[in-house]
Order: sequence, then structure tokens, then C-alpha cells
Amino acid sequence: MDRSSSAGELSVRSLNGRGVPLQLKKSRSGVLLPPLSATSPGLPSTTRQLKTQPFCNNAWSHEKSYTLGHSRASFGRLEAWPGEQAEVRHAAREAAQARQQPVSTEEEAIAKKLVDLDMPHLDRITSMYIGHSFADIDGDGEKSVEEVLPTQELGNLLKQNNGGIEVNEDELESQELQQIQTGEDAIAYFAKSGSVSKTKLLYANRVETEHFAPYDLMVVPEDQVNPEYFTISATGIVHVAPGLLSECISLTEWMHQSLMFRVLQSINFFKFYIHKKVITQWCTNARYEVYCHHRQRLSRCCFFAKPTFVDSLVQVNSLVREVEEVKIMHVDQNYYTVQEFMDKQQQIRASPVNSAQKDFEQKHEAAIGIIDRLIATVQRSLQIEPAVDQLSGSKSKSMVQEKEEAREKARLQRIAKRDEDLLGDCIRVIDYMFQAALVQTAIEAVKVFWNRLDQKNAPKLFVTNVDMSDQGISLEPGKHEFIEMLFMISDGWFQTLNMLQSITCVRQYDQFCRVQHHQTVKDILLKDRTFVGYQACLQDYITSAVEDTQASANLMYEPFRPIYEFGKQWDEDAFNDKENDYDALYDQMSKMRAFQHDLDRFKLSPICGIILVNGKSLKDRLTPIPEASLNFLKNCLIGLARDKCKECYSRYDQVNKLLEERSKDLGKFANYVKMYHNVQDERADMEDLLFEVEQMYSLIREYKVRMPGDDEVVYEGLKATESDFTNKKMIEASQFIAEMKEEMALETYQRALKVEEEMKGVTEELFTGSFVDAEKIVVAHEVLEELDKILETKVKVLEERAQTFTDYEGLLGAAPQVQAEEESNGHFQFVEVAKTRKVFDDKLKLWEVTAQWQEMSHNWNVSEFVKVDVESMNKQVMASYKTANGLTKSLEGDEVAVRVKAMIEEWRERMPCILDLGNPALRPRHWEKIFKKINLAYKGPTSVSSISLTQLEGNGIFDHREYVSEVSANASGEFALEQSLEQVIAAWADLELPIMNHRNQKDLWILGDLQDVITLCEDHGVTIATMMGSRFIHGIREKVEIWEKRINQAADVIDEWYTVQRAWMYLENIFSAEGVLATELRLLMALTLPDVQPFETR
Repeated sequence: MDRSSSAGELSVRSLNGRGVPLQLKKSRSGVLLPPLSATSPGLPSTTRQLKTQPFCNNAWSHEKSYTLGHSRASFGRLEAWPGEQAEVRHAAREAAQARQQPVSTEEEAIAKKLVDLDMPHLDRITSMYIGHSFADIDGDGEKSVEEVLPTQELGNLLKQNNGGIEVNEDELESQELQQIQTGEDAIAYFAKSGSVSKTKLLYANRVETEHFAPYDLMVVPEDQVNPEYFTISATGIVHVAPGLLSECISLTEWMHQSLMFRVLQSINFFKFYIHKKVITQWCTNARYEVYCHHRQRLSRCCFFAKPTFVDSLVQVNSLVREVEEVKIMHVDQNYYTVQEFMDKQQQIRASPVNSAQKDFEQKHEAAIGIIDRLIATVQRSLQIEPAVDQLSGSKSKSMVQEKEEAREKARLQRIAKRDEDLLGDCIRVIDYMFQAALVQTAIEAVKVFWNRLDQKNAPKLFVTNVDMSDQGISLEPGKHEFIEMLFMISDGWFQTLNMLQSITCVRQYDQFCRVQHHQTVKDILLKDRTFVGYQACLQDYITSAVEDTQASANLMYEPFRPIYEFGKQWDEDAFNDKENDYDALYDQMSKMRAFQHDLDRFKLSPICGIILVNGKSLKDRLTPIPEASLNFLKNCLIGLARDKCKECYSRYDQVNKLLEERSKDLGKFANYVKMYHNVQDERADMEDLLFEVEQMYSLIREYKVRMPGDDEVVYEGLKATESDFTNKKMIEASQFIAEMKEEMALETYQRALKVEEEMKGVTEELFTGSFVDAEKIVVAHEVLEELDKILETKVKVLEERAQTFTDYEGLLGAAPQVQAEEESNGHFQFVEVAKTRKVFDDKLKLWEVTAQWQEMSHNWNVSEFVKVDVESMNKQVMASYKTANGLTKSLEGDEVAVRVKAMIEEWRERMPCILDLGNPALRPRHWEKIFKKINLAYKGPTSVSSISLTQLEGNGIFDHREYVSEVSANASGEFALEQSLEQVIAAWADLELPIMNHRNQKDLWILGDLQDVITLCEDHGVTIATMMGSRFIHGIREKVEIWEKRINQAADVIDEWYTVQRAWMYLENIFSAEGVLATELRLLMALTLPDVQPFETR
């Protein structure tokens, strides 16, 4: 049977909503088609009688294959029923294999005949599968059988059935049966043929393989079946076994169980279950055998099974217990400094009289003695002869007895020799026991230390001193010293225990055992987790205790830091160099007294856990600071009180003397009155100073300081002088001023009138001579010098005198004549002084403006015009005109002011034309037009740089103001366009074309994101278009048109480049592939585009 047709049937669920199961059979070529039975719905009655034949794909044209594929897709959705997934997958694999296998020669001939023949019924079936209505297939309306298929036409159709080729069904079935070999082939056969097949039953045996495969069957003839065999039919598979009931199973269930078995076989647990079970049993037996071997070997080598070694080992064990009881650490309930604690532990370990080291040495010597006795015993056993049998009465021995004695002697010699061989191991065991005892001693020591600390409310054990520094409160010893103490104690233990020589290293035992690398007790302890753990606990506990003590010390003693800082910063010489007053001394002395009160609350010996803090040394260090400072401040207070007292006495005495000096001269009397008023103003300060002196002496008495006798005398003199000042001198001075005040006020009034007359003469002088001569404008500097002379010799002198008399009037009061005037407001008014000063200031400003204008106008006229700042010129002209206009109003009728205003106004009218000429936007082409207009020869840019305003004025430039204004406006418009064009040019000058690497290839680059470039093209295109529409474009049109062309060209190039790049990227795989097409494309590109470089960079 052909493999291509051995697949089983596929279940199909129709999409018509009725869920009618159909069957898809597979032809020899692998095409799945539904069978056409007599009950198939939707077929003409005559067509239903036709038997569907298998089709060959090779006989179909491409168009018919495509049509059939679509008909199958539209017919229904393939869905395997439950339990048939394995059959479906197997059928699919068989179909795929069948499509790959070549068609036999016979099938090719049949297919060729089918193609050559005209078979209209196949066309009808194809149309039915495509989904056309039967009206389209059969024609219009219902027809009878004779109308659909006439008799003659039906006959021709029957002749053409199956292409006119006769098929022998029995021969085909026989060929299929011959190809059935396995159980799967048989199941596939019955699944395809079903009950239609003539063969109803096949026999099969299990395949004999190394692995368990119950579902692998081999089809055999009936006469070759084994006692246990299987029968396969369309109804199912029957398992027949001798002595057992037969078992029947359906084909679908058999395939399902076979698939599940194969799936389970692929799981590692089931796949290797037997292997694992065998290995597990082997490992168990091997371990037991090893255990038995070691148990027997141990029984031969165990020392406690040897009578010779038992006594010695028991003695060593007792000795080891004594070693473990030796104490190398002693901690009681007392407290020590760190050094005292270390000294005590050192004494316990290595005291000359009674120490742990001596006990260890004694125990070590005892152990060596036990080993020596053991060695002697073993060596004697080598020399012992076997005892003679006393039961034998005759002295002669038989040969049997002699042989027995010889064997017994040899046995005893072997035992003794074996014991001698075990001496080395025994010595090593004793050494290990002794070392273990030493290790245990160290562990017990560290445990004792830990138990002393790890108590609830553990009593104090250590004492530490507290000190204060810039870094803070410090403990002495601190955390570092405590940790170092722990390490030194541990090193002491190691040193004590390592001083004992290892028993295996004793020279007399070299013949029995020799250890190459001996491990010391220190090495063992450093690797012991218990010892290291206790050490870490001790270190953490003591570290924590010291840190807690440090924190407590900070809280207790940090409040006294101000005393420490004061003592550190206190400098008596620096304090003396400063000017200290009573308040400063009072504050410092109060602070020292507060320090002393704080030190009374100082804690001398606080306890923090296991540490006692000794603060006595810190208090002894801090106590002298406030005491010494307070004594020094007392001396400073005495000295300051003495100086203040003398200063106050001197001031009162000096004021009393000044109040006695009385005079009737106006100037001296005015100074006397002024002094009197100053004394009145300073009287409060003098009283404050006196009060401060009294406070100092009161503070001296408060601190019980003894004051020198001379200071007492000065203090009494101060009190007497102050009483004289208050009760006598001030009263007499007040009476004298009241008597002379009216007379002195009248004299002041008369002198003030004289100043007014002199100032009036100065005013008249300013309105005569060169000060009002317009011809002096050209020599304005000389007039300014005359004005400066009048200012220094007359105006300032008279103003000073007027101010002096005004001050006198303020001290003495106004004269009766002044008070009688209504407009005086009680004060003499220097009207002429103010008026003259106003006139002088206007005159001075006028001639200053005149001199300044002469100088500026001359510079503007003769300087190169292109270098003149016309904006600054305009500001100066406006400012000068404003000043001149104001002066013509204040100096009404002054010819000089009128002349100067006219000169400036004339220049002001020309300023618009000058501003147009100074326009920075003017270019040589504009100047050429201006020069041509005023009939001035233009010789290039040098003509503009050398011309002056005087030359322009001489050629009548101001007669063509409108023309100049028009040229300047055009120049400004062109300048704005040039600026915009320069911005466009600058933007493209610094623009970089974004490229990026393509697919991480070394020499292959493509365009990146050009969104910014495209936006720039669009913006600049709009800008260029706007410029082209401006009326000022005429001067730069050529340059703008060039850039308009460039921007448009850039936009077009980017668009084309993007188009080519997208096409190239789409066809890149073809271009880069090695093949005929790629080679032809490269040749074509080389012929048609020889100058075009590829995207790859060279």
C-alpha cells in the first residue's frame, strides 16, 4: 500500500450550523476532499449517483488548484474531534511526506490521460466546491432528469467516467495490504477503508526491542502469531494473551494511549526511572559496604580495644581534665583601670610563684611521663616469650606443640609489633587531647570574661578619665585603648598556651611520629567559631559600653564647654588693649560668677554600665579658669573706675573754668553763648559718666574689693566739683547771657545791613562791561576767568559773612527792627545776597554754554563727517538749546543770551538733514547720488571718508534736504533687507546635513531626520518672497535672486534624495545579495550611470 494514502480520516465540522460530521479522505497526492455519498446535500440527484474518484494534483492546472484550495477553505473549518488529535497530526505528517515523494510511473500515465480527456463532471464538482448556486450550474429553473442529462449524453458521461480507464479495485487493495507492516499502518488502513474493505482482520505481534514498547506492533500472517498477539480490525484492536481475558480497545483509544505513552517516555522522570532506581540501590549497598569496612578497620585500630594503651589513655584523660580546670582569666567584682586590669591578668597567667603557666608545664611533664611509660611497656611486650604449657607432663614437646607455640609466639609478636606501630598515632592522639584541653581553657577564659560582662545591671569593672578638647569630650583611655586591651589579653593567652611544646615535637618521639606542619593553639583558636564568636561579642560589648559612656559624658560635661572655651580664648593682654566699659566688665564678672555656680554641680564619679567615669581631673582643670579671670577683672574694674573718675573730674573742672571766662565782644560773646549751649547739650553725657563711676564703685564694694586711698580722694573731689557746677557756675552763666543778649543782637543787625549794601554793588557790576558785550562771545573763556575772580574775592566772602551773622542771630535772637518787619518771619532776610547769587549763577552758566558751544561747533565743522556721532550731536544741540532758551528768560534783555540762542537754533534747524547724512545704512552708492546732487566730484569711498560738514555746507547740502531724506530712507529700507538676507546666509553657513549609519554597517550612511532642514527651507522661502515684494529691493535684487534659487534647489534636492533613498532601502537586499540578479543590476548601473557614486562612502 502506498504511504501517501495510508493516513486516517479527518473529522470535519461544517459551518452550516447543523454540526454534521463529515469525513475528509486523502488521495494518493495528499489532497483532502470530502467523499461524495448518495446522501450528500446540495448535489443534483443524478450527480449524487456518481462515485467520487481521487484526484491527482499534478494533473490539475494552476488555476484549478487555486480554485479547489478556495473551495476547501470556504467549505468548512477543520476541527479534530476529542481523542483524534494524534490521528490528525499523523495524517498531516503522512500528507507532507506524500507530497515530497515522487509519483510512480503508472500514476503519471493515469494523470496524463486524465488531463488529456474532457471530463465535464469534474468541472461541475469544481463549481460546486467554489460555492456557486445550483441555478448557475444547472441552468434556469428546475429541469427533469432527461432535460439535465439526455440518454445519449449520459452514456457518453459513463464512458468518460474515470477518464475511460478501467481500475482493478481488488488489485489496488492487494497492493495496499502488502505495504502494511506496522500496527500504525494497519490502523491507518482500516481508518481509511472502514467496513468497505474486503479484508476485515489483520494479525500482529509485539515488536521485540531492548526498551519497553507495548504499543509497537508488527503485522504478521495468521500462522506466525505468538501466543500473545493482537487482532486489528475496523471496530478496534483485541489483545489476546494465554491465561488472561482478551481485551478490546477502539482504534481511537489505542492511538490516544500510544501518544500518551510516547509523551510520558519523553519526560525525564519516566524515561530514566529504571536507571535512577538501579543507581540508588547501588549507592545504598556501596555505602553499607564502606561502613562495614570502616567498622572492621576501626575495631583493629581502636586504642580502647588495646589493653596496652587503655591505662595510659585513662591517665591522660584525667590529666586533660585537670588542664581544663586551670584558670588563665580571673575577673572579680572590683573595678580597675585598663592598665591595672591588664597587669592583674598578666600576673594570673605568668606569676613566678603561682600561675597558670607553671600548672600547664607540670601537666605537660606528666603527660610526657605517661607516654614514656607506655613506650616502655610496648617495647617490653616485644621481648615476652609465650608461657610453657604446664599441663604437659613430659619435658619433651611434640612437634604439634612446638608448632602451636611457634604460631602463638608469632601471633604475639605481630600484636606487639602492631602496638609498636600504633605508638605514633597514640602520641598524636594524646597531643591532640592536650591541645584540645588548652583550647578549651582559652574558650572557658573568654567565656568567664563574657559572663562577667553579660549580666543584668553588671557592676562597674573599668575606670576611665574624662577630658575636654576642641574635638569634644574624650575618654582616657578611649575606645581604641579598650580594644587594644582585649587584643593584648588575647595575645597573652596565646603566648601562655603556645609556650608549651607540642608532644609530637618532643625529640625523643621522633622515631614514632614526625609532624611536618604543626598547628599551634593560637591557630586553632583563631579558627574556632566559639572562641572567635565570644571575642567578637566582647569587642562589640565593650565598644558599645565605651560609646554609651562617651554619649553620657557628652551629656554630662558638654554643658561645661563654655568654661573651657572661655579659658582657651581668654587673653588678659588682649582684654587690656581693648577699651572696656562698665557694662563689659559687669558682664564678664557675672559670667565668671555663673561659671563658679555651674562647677558646684559638676559630677565627679558617674557610673555608665561597667565603666566608672572619673571627672576629678577635668574639674581641677576647669575650676581655676573663672577664679583667675574674676581676680583679673576686679583689678581691671579698679583701674577703669580710677580712669573714669579722673575723666569725669577733669570735664567738670574744665567746664567750670570756661563758664568763668565772660566777654562783651560780639564774636567772643557769641562763642560764649555757643559754649554755654554745648555744655547744656553735654550735661546729660556728663551726668551719665558720673552715674557710671558711681556704679563702678558700687560694684567694687559688692565684690568686696579693697580700693586704694588715692582713688578715694579723687572720688571725693569729683563729688565737690559736680556740686559747684550744678549749684553755682551754670546759674551765673545764664544770668550773664540774659543781660547782654539784646545789645549783641542789635550790633548783629547793623553788620548784616552793611553786607547787603556790598552785595548790591556786586550785582550792578555783573550788568556792565564785558559781561553784557556780545562781541566777547568769541573770547568766552576770558569772560569766564573774570567771573571766577569775582566769585572768589567778593561773592563767597560776603556769603560767608552773611552765614556768620545768621548763626549769631540764631544764638542771640533777632533785633527789634527785624521783629517789627512783617516779611522777616522773625529773622533777618539777606535779599541782596540771594539775588546777587542768582544773577551770578545765570551769568556763569551763560558764558559756560557759550564757550562750550563754540568748541563743539568748531569740532563738528572741521572733523571728518563719517566719524562724527550725529546722535550724540543731536542730544547736545537739544540740551544746549534748552539751556540757552531758559537763560534768555531769566536774563531778560541780555544781548549775549539772545545771540547764543540764535546760533544754536540755526544749528538745530539743520539737524534733520545732518541725521540723514549720518545714517549708518548709507552705502557708497547712496553717497555717490548725494555728491552728484550737490555737484561734488565723487572719487569712491575715499571721498566720503575725507569730507567735512563745512565742505558739505559750502556745496549747499542743506538746500537739498528733501533729496537727502529720500536717499536716507531708501538706504534704511535696503539695510533692513540686507540684514534679513545676512541672517539667511548665516543660517545656511552653519547648517550640517544630518546623516546616520545604516544598520550598523561600517561604510554605509543614509540621510537622517531632515525635518529641521525642511522647516528652514520653508521659512527662508517665505522670507525671500517677502523681500522680493519690497520696494527697497532694487539695490540688492541680484543677490536675493541668487539665494532664492539656492533655497528652491535645496528643497528639490532633498525631496529627490529622500525618494531615491527610500527606493534604495526597499531594494537593498537585492543590490547587496550575491546572485545573477544583483550582478546584472550592478552592470546595468555601471553602464547607465557611470558617474553616479553609490551611497557607500569610499
